[in-house]
Amino acid sequence: MSGSLSWSQTMDVQTRFLLVEEVIESFSAALGRDRIAYANHVLRVLNFFRSLSPPGNDCPQQVIIAAAFHDLGIWTAGTFDYLGPSIRLARDYLESVNLNHLEPEVEAIIVQHHKLTSYRGPFASTVETFRRPTSSTYHWCNWLWGASAAHPLSQVVASQRRLSSPVSRAHGPSVPP
Repeated sequence: MSGSLSWSQTMDVQTRFLLVEEVIESFSAALGRDRIAYANHVLRVLNFFRSLSPPGNDCPQQVIIAAAFHDLGIWTAGTFDYLGPSIRLARDYLESVNLNHLEPEVEAIIVQHHKLTSYRGPFASTVETFRRPTSSTYHWCNWLWGASAAHPLSQVVASQRRLSSPVSRAHGPSVPP
């Protein structure tokens, strides 16, 4: 991997983010049998973000919120054209908890999370750190769990396997809504 971001070869995998649990619980009816898979996906996304962040940095609140909502529109709107619905859900949440000031950054994170090239716009530090693992590298690992041992993120992927179960290996719904 090139660029200014680095990663931790080993990491302490965080298995709970209370905010994520609250959000996922509030959408458990829409997520249905994919609730655990989606929760584990969000945990992996956040742990990859942590692995690309400077040591000792926790995930900022706006990143946790963006992670919790970034793919939810797949289930709530029943579509794989889900960025708009996911953003609307995040906006509604931010308004309900009086965190409207985080909306521009949360929206940028969600909109850019599958961008294949570097992001250089507003909030570039958090957006780019979130985007890197949710673009190509992370999703190949997430879908296949087959990262080469020579790949820089393979150690991180291996450390996160415990967040995977047969049901959590899916990125999206087991059966399209």
